[in-house]
Amino acid sequence: MKPPSNSLLKVLEQFGDLEKRALDAYTPLVNDLIQSECRDTNLIERTLDHLLGFAGDADISELYRSLCKYLATLDKEAAHYYTAKLSKLHSEENPDR
Repeated sequence: MKPPSNSLLKVLEQFGDLEKRALDAYTPLVNDLIQSECRDTNLIERTLDHLLGFAGDADISELYRSLCKYLATLDKEAAHYYTAKLSKLHSEENPDR
């Protein structure tokens, strides 16, 4: 098997940097939504949609789960939907699990 090219390695490195920046940006937002007891389910769902794009990162997945758990206090059906989306994504990324 041929090793990955330098350009591919550079893209992967940049994606890792992007995940770190996403975590830095979304952590205070998620914490604020939960601590302020935000009742705007549209905002919460939009935030979950955005987080899902980075959910391959364990820390972002944990942030996503925290927000899903909070959403369940407002709308159990929506929380179930978003929890299932994360489970599906993770099963697609790790089909041998």
